[in-house]
Amino acid sequence: MSKKIAVIHGGVSDDREHSILNGKTISKIFRDAGNNVVEIHLHPNGSWTKDGKIENLENALVGMEHAWNALVGIDGENGLVEKLCHKCHVRILGHKSLHTDLAANKKKMKDVLKQHKIKVPYSKILHRDKIDSETLKHVYQMVGLPSIVKPLNGSGNRDIFFINNFKEYVSAVESVFAKGYDVMVEKPISGKQVSCFIFPFKGNLHAHVYSDEKLGKEEFIQIRNEALYIHNAIAFDHHVKYDFVLKGMDIYFLEANTHTSLLHFEIDKIFKKGDVSLREYLLANI
Repeated sequence: MSKKIAVIHGGVSDDREHSILNGKTISKIFRDAGNNVVEIHLHPNGSWTKDGKIENLENALVGMEHAWNALVGIDGENGLVEKLCHKCHVRILGHKSLHTDLAANKKKMKDVLKQHKIKVPYSKILHRDKIDSETLKHVYQMVGLPSIVKPLNGSGNRDIFFINNFKEYVSAVESVFAKGYDVMVEKPISGKQVSCFIFPFKGNLHAHVYSDEKLGKEEFIQIRNEALYIHNAIAFDHHVKYDFVLKGMDIYFLEANTHTSLLHFEIDKIFKKGDVSLREYLLANI
């Protein structure tokens, strides 16, 4: 039976082009399966269009049965789409706003996971509206060198600075503040950078571990089990990309991306070479 599905794509961030490709591909799969698909686009200036015609997001969602938020990164993690879907009685094909909000705030996510005995790197927070020279110096001294400066909210590799002196630190903090974000200053962990992509399909969780570095069988199992433990502990019910650092036998959680592109080269390979195709995964959600 044909469904009325809104696919939201575009964005105002640097992930905009990834989102457009993501959204167009998802729209085609839903449309080819016989569904009535409406494409809702977020433009760089913050305006919205529905199938090319100017419309606000709330009005664009009215009358839809389902919505797939194909916005990537921070554009998709602000919870706006989920909250308006709830208001308009549209079933969101994705995370609840509570889950999105939690994963988007790195400190909140890490604080929750520490309660579940998950290791996380040491970090301190700088707020734009509470900053002064003493606080800036204090956090610098607490974290030490080297350090990493990055936005408190959002995910991915945007606006991340590796710091080796105070001048670089101040410049990086100012740069992140200028983008409108609070700052997390984090102690880096040396080790293997590893990711795990988890998605639900017909009652089962599929977990795929990948890394640019060589991993042994035990390391694969460690990361997979850690990601599955987090996924179940937080009660996520949609796909998530988890990033970790593996240092010896210790696993450190870095972040969870609830709005990654399904066409990201590693995730794209998972759907092309795995047991479940992207088409099968998408259609199982409606």
